[in-house]
Amino acid sequence: MNTLVQEVRSHDEATIKGIKEDIETVLTFAGLFSASLTAFAVESFKQLQPDTHNATVFLLATIARDLNNSSVDQSFLTRFRPSPVSSPSKYINALWLSSLFLSLVTASLAMLAKQWLREFLDLNDTPGKFLHRHRGLTVYRVYEISAFLPLFLQLALFILLYRSLHLYTYT
Repeated sequence: MNTLVQEVRSHDEATIKGIKEDIETVLTFAGLFSASLTAFAVESFKQLQPDTHNATVFLLATIARDLNNSSVDQSFLTRFRPSPVSSPSKYINALWLSSLFLSLVTASLAMLAKQWLREFLDLNDTPGKFLHRHRGLTVYRVYEISAFLPLFLQLALFILLYRSLHLYTYT
């Protein structure tokens, strides 16, 4: 019986070691991807803000016209009227934020799966606790979650590269 437990434990340790290495790779990529994506998002948020220079000139010209009861050239006022935020800017920012959200959710799930795997390999367990934890890994589908983590990051990368950067460069 002791040989069987040792054989099962060595198989599980080898499997979990491979999964943990994959999760560490996912965590590294998710961190780098999130950091670079945040830089894009910070720069693109500037496009969502109205141009304060034009708004200031427009307001000052309107105040000057009202105080002097004179007529200021309307073409001057319309030239400096604040323009609304463009729809592509909103769409691009929404895509970048959804890609960032997906990347951060992937990193959170990866950390959670890594914690589960670390607890599973606790060597001080009795065979009953070991079996209970093995069932927990199966019920909570830890192996499946860790297999889908790279797909979530690839989806975030697809959103960034294909849709967002394509729109950003052509608008």
